[in-house]
Amino acid sequence: MSMLTQHCYYPKQTTTLCVFAFLAQLFVGSNAWTVPCTISSSVPRRRSMALAVSTITSNSVEYDKKTTKITIHKENNIHDQHHDCQVEEDRRKSSHEATTETNNNSSLSLLSPGLREDEVFDCDESVTFWKEFQSKGTERNLQRMIATITKEASSGGNQARAYWSSHVLRTGYFFLNAGAGTIASDLHERWIARRTTDDEMESDDDGATKGVLSAGGLVRRLVRTEVPSRTLLEAFLVYSQDYKYVREGLLNFPWDALIRENGSLQWRHKQANPFFVLSETAQTLRESVAIFARQHKKSSEGVFLADNNKARNSKNNLYPDYYLNDFHYQSDGWLSSESANKYEAITETLFLGRQDAMQRQTLIPILKRKKKTNEPESILDVACGTGRLGTFLRDNLPTAKMTYSDLSLFYLEKARKNDEYWISMRGKDAIKEATGQKSRLPDRAAFVQANAETLPFEDDSFDVVTCVYLFHELPEDARQRAAAEMVRVVKPGGMIVLTDSIQKGDRPHQDNVIQNFTNLNEPHFANYIRTYLPDLFKGCEFGEKLVSSTSKTLSFVKK
Repeated sequence: MSMLTQHCYYPKQTTTLCVFAFLAQLFVGSNAWTVPCTISSSVPRRRSMALAVSTITSNSVEYDKKTTKITIHKENNIHDQHHDCQVEEDRRKSSHEATTETNNNSSLSLLSPGLREDEVFDCDESVTFWKEFQSKGTERNLQRMIATITKEASSGGNQARAYWSSHVLRTGYFFLNAGAGTIASDLHERWIARRTTDDEMESDDDGATKGVLSAGGLVRRLVRTEVPSRTLLEAFLVYSQDYKYVREGLLNFPWDALIRENGSLQWRHKQANPFFVLSETAQTLRESVAIFARQHKKSSEGVFLADNNKARNSKNNLYPDYYLNDFHYQSDGWLSSESANKYEAITETLFLGRQDAMQRQTLIPILKRKKKTNEPESILDVACGTGRLGTFLRDNLPTAKMTYSDLSLFYLEKARKNDEYWISMRGKDAIKEATGQKSRLPDRAAFVQANAETLPFEDDSFDVVTCVYLFHELPEDARQRAAAEMVRVVKPGGMIVLTDSIQKGDRPHQDNVIQNFTNLNEPHFANYIRTYLPDLFKGCEFGEKLVSSTSKTLSFVKK
């Protein structure tokens, strides 16, 4: 077995493509061919190019990342008497070196986008970690979770204890929300909507009659698979990844953690208010029932502003047609205050509290660059949603001029409230820590209603442009236009940081199930997970890639 084979990781679908490429070469008879590349799990930074076809035949391989060329030097060690004359002629020329230019239409493009990215980005160690991560069953998942919490919380003093205490409480709360929401939805479907038949209902292990709802049966159904334990484990592994940057001093301690670094409880924080907590839970239960009911029916109710487009000329519509969708089956889509107010609780319940930490990895390329260059003076957060990411950007870069943009005026208003809340809780302290000025407040942020496809800013306006969880909800052409706009408005030498869902190849063990997210009324997700995102950011150099559970971050620097 070649050394190349010994150090390679082979997802099933990649091996299949490699075998296909090898067989194609045998029948076509070319001297050099491009084949799918795999990831070396032994290299923590940039992935080394490897060819799974080396398990079949011995070849020396060269890969030039700058020119994206693969050179294969074939050895004259393949003998097959069944090939035609053309193959025999090619064999006689096997010592000849052939170089094949690869592009979007070449065999290299057959690779999953996640694997292709690993070749051109500076890959953080998290890329390999999540690529190799697998669930090991409920018992082992829970054991690993407890070991992670115990080790991390006991190894870093007051700061570590405060961080992990806050996040154990956080995930515990959202886990209870998830369980309550599941039970409430099940009750609604069985006894109010009556869409579940007796045959679909399960009896208790204790012999409860079929058709009679049993809380014990529901709980057993929840824990019967390893999904709950895997999701819990992933949440705490994300926290471990997030806390590493806090511990190293790169990332500030989360400003809204219930327990501060010194161990004191943030009594002024709304999370410490039981009435706020109960109201968030009540909203989550109501919305969970509504979402699961729509998903059960596979019926989208649309949004009330859809009639607005019908009354206008299509060229003058404020909202693109694709935007008038109740993504995730959430009530009103992006187009109501109610939707904006309950979005954070719903999504954090879905992710058991890890969404903020996954979003915070957006800051890592920016903060690493800050250590080498000047602090950015201006930041644009495109499709800012409720502005949660913006508050963490502000907390770590408080002197930068912050601009939030979003197409939904309702979500933009929520972002404004979140920004004001951050200023009230942390504004003066953040400025004092950054500048030494004791009484100064941060400059007020700007809020701009805008479509990411047509940003209303001058060329070269911002030092940093960020975008989180937008691209998977855009059609392919809109995605291209949004990326081009981000490149246009960032300054030369400025940075674009994109955080979104993982794609095919980022976590190969999930490749067969990742598309299931389309079942939550995500009509463009199937296209997104197969899109090679670097192709969209023309005129940019590739920076760093990070992965955090179900999210990944890519950074680009404008030339």
